Parts: sequence; C-alpha cells; structure tokens
Amino acid sequence: MVICVFLHITYSLFISRPTLTIFFSQFAYFFKLTATFLFGLTSCFFFLATF
Repeated sequence: MVICVFLHITYSLFISRPTLTIFFSQFAYFFKLTATFLFGLTSCFFFLATF
C-alpha cells in the first residue's frame, strides 16, 4: 500500500518536473554503478576465500 502511494507520487513528480527525472536518472545510474562495484568486490572476496 505504502509502496503504491510512493510510486504514484514519484510518477507524478516525473511527469510534472523533468529536472527531477534527470536527477533521479543520474541517481539511479550512480546507484547501479555502486551496486555493481560492491557485487564485484564481494564476489571477488568470496572467490579468494574459497582458495
């Protein structure tokens, strides 16, 4: 329920303010980069730990 309301608010914000959309897309890109880096780091650590 809360997630639906949150999604609706962000969706309406995306439509009303294009600058916010650009900001959120940049934030999503940065988050994706960070997640990929952390995933690679942990997988490398586990790979080293098995040996």
